[in-house]
Amino acid sequence: MAENSDGISRSLPKAASGVREPHRVAIIQDWGVGLQPLYDQYDATQLAFDEAYESGLLDRPVELKVVEVEGLPYARATTLLDAVDATVREFQPIAIIGPHTSENVPVINPYAEQVGIPFIAMCGALDLAGPWTFLTPNGTFPDEAMLMVDHAVDVCGASRIGIIREENLLGDEYAASLKSRAQARGVAVVADVPVGSFIDGDTALNAVGAMRQADAQAYMYVGFGANAFAVLEASQKLAAEGYDAARITMSIFMGTIEGLAPYGGVVDNFEGWVGVDQFDERNQTFTAMLDRFEKRFGRRPVHCYTAQGFDMGNVVAHGLARAKPHSRDGLRAGLETIRRLDAAAGGPGNHISFGTYDHRGYKGDYIVMRQIRDGKNILAPV
Repeated sequence: MAENSDGISRSLPKAASGVREPHRVAIIQDWGVGLQPLYDQYDATQLAFDEAYESGLLDRPVELKVVEVEGLPYARATTLLDAVDATVREFQPIAIIGPHTSENVPVINPYAEQVGIPFIAMCGALDLAGPWTFLTPNGTFPDEAMLMVDHAVDVCGASRIGIIREENLLGDEYAASLKSRAQARGVAVVADVPVGSFIDGDTALNAVGAMRQADAQAYMYVGFGANAFAVLEASQKLAAEGYDAARITMSIFMGTIEGLAPYGGVVDNFEGWVGVDQFDERNQTFTAMLDRFEKRFGRRPVHCYTAQGFDMGNVVAHGLARAKPHSRDGLRAGLETIRRLDAAAGGPGNHISFGTYDHRGYKGDYIVMRQIRDGKNILAPV
């Protein structure tokens, strides 16, 4: 404290005049805690911020804080909310990146609006963007459902399809969209089997067995993905017994990424499956970013979460560059002016644009269909 000539004590500033404090951004990671693909994601976000500062886009660096806390469906909603609140109060970030899953974003949306903090997430639910919530979606349930049904019809020649769906927010929205697209394409849904969020091997075998009993020529598995191991194992067993129907899944296919267990499986579990993914080796924005990532970090993680991590950091960096002033509300307004920002995720030409009433960023082929054949993740035919 310093005493002025008027006898009043005043706090001295912590930094000397003219020293620019860094922006602060917090990553709240609500799944994949401790797994390497998520460390790739964090590093890609840091790369985006560092490049923005080095290029002069930002006039100061970004201090990044990562908070890993398991959310729904494994932990309680209040566990996640408490962690977000503590981070916002103690770290004082200008924005939060995550939490991300479609079970957890509805928990955080009211908090983000109450506090007034920009919230960037990769949630795939259609209706969870909001006044302070900006999405670079890691898939979108209705869009994924359309691609899945179209693949079954146009590539596999199926006219009878089945659905194995988890009874949760994700499973319900996927199933409704699958049925809508099937009706539009003149395809019969011959089996619709709901399962719990956590099932054992026998339940999974019964579910896949119902697909065989209904003579489904293709079947789809949708939900959060905690059942992935059981359903995939059951599908492989019945395929070995001769029921080799086309097997198609949503973005749980991203569980093919090495090092993502227990959230995904090893690639062999997905052999013969087609699914929704979000990286495309034809996307030059993605491959050029990987070149720079490899030069900086000494590894080359070719998967969707590297692309997603970079896009989310790049979005915040460009929002900060447009923010007037550099406040949370200024950043929110700055984000809404971003147009045609090249995206690392998705196919060639995918880009990010926001607007005052448009907080869903990806515009273009932001999801692709890929398949596991002979142990390799390759683009699926369309």
